Amino acid sequence: MAAASRIGAERQQEDWQGYTHHPFVEGLRDGTLPRRCFVSYLIQDYVFLVHFARAWSMAVVKSETLGRDEDLRHHGRCAGQS
Repeated sequence: MAAASRIGAERQQEDWQGYTHHPFVEGLRDGTLPRRCFVSYLIQDYVFLVHFARAWSMAVVKSETLGRDEDLRHHGRCAGQS
């Protein structure tokens, strides 16, 4: 494996460990996460999802091509899906 690839793989492993062993995730897993932290997360996630849904719906409304079935089938084939 080339040095750059090895360094990239090591960095990805470090990132993955950071994500999966974050104090929030660990507290959620073992039941020690304070309730206020979980409630704060739920509120933050709700706000994110509301804005995400708005952005997605705007993209759909403004799209000129992706609403047509034949375009959707074409994009599926291009992504390796039948």
